[in-house]
Amino acid sequence: MKINIHFAKRFLFLIVVVLFSINGNKNAIGQTIIYHEYYSTASDFMIVRWNIPKDSLKFVEEYVEEKIDKEGRVVQLQFLEKDKPLKSRLCYLPDIVKFEYPNDTTIIEYLLEADSAKMNAMDCQVAYKTVYTINKEYIITNAKFEYYIDTTFVHGGEPQTSENIAIELDFFRRNLVDSTVNADARSFVRWYSESYAKLNRHFPVSKEFSTYNWLDYKFEESKDIRKCLGKE
Repeated sequence: MKINIHFAKRFLFLIVVVLFSINGNKNAIGQTIIYHEYYSTASDFMIVRWNIPKDSLKFVEEYVEEKIDKEGRVVQLQFLEKDKPLKSRLCYLPDIVKFEYPNDTTIIEYLLEADSAKMNAMDCQVAYKTVYTINKEYIITNAKFEYYIDTTFVHGGEPQTSENIAIELDFFRRNLVDSTVNADARSFVRWYSESYAKLNRHFPVSKEFSTYNWLDYKFEESKDIRKCLGKE
């Protein structure tokens, strides 16, 4: 029996929309909001349960609020602790991640502080903005990073001097290209791993991507990614 691929994809999209409508809540601009329980490890955030009911949040210590647009794409993730911004986190982990989709082949990812300020590259050499280019097969063909540098950043509780700023900027420029903090973003959309919707349940990856890397210790994320990739 020959299956119409376009029909199959459309049918899958409708199923995803129905599931989001059942499990999620709508905001004023028609976005669906869903929630996931996570916990903070020594180096990362790790999903514990996907799609938990809103009325169970009072029993959860840490959770992600995910906003999804009408096309089934994640537009925002916010990591919360008891309904408030995180009290503490590692410098390369964001409070908020926002996504934009200017066209069918571009995904823009923004990493933000709790007050929506750009994440400062002087802190942990992390890019606040990544622009991904994908093809029709959801393969990442390019990733460009943009950095926000605030030289007023106070390091170790001590105000920055002109000499210290010059030293840090020089180090930043010399080590930026090969920074391991942004290495994962070259092979997959980094914060899609903590999103259930992703790109309408598609998970764009580069040709070099393998689920058998750091994602293996993130059991729930890895399992869901393999489903999106049709490997489970």
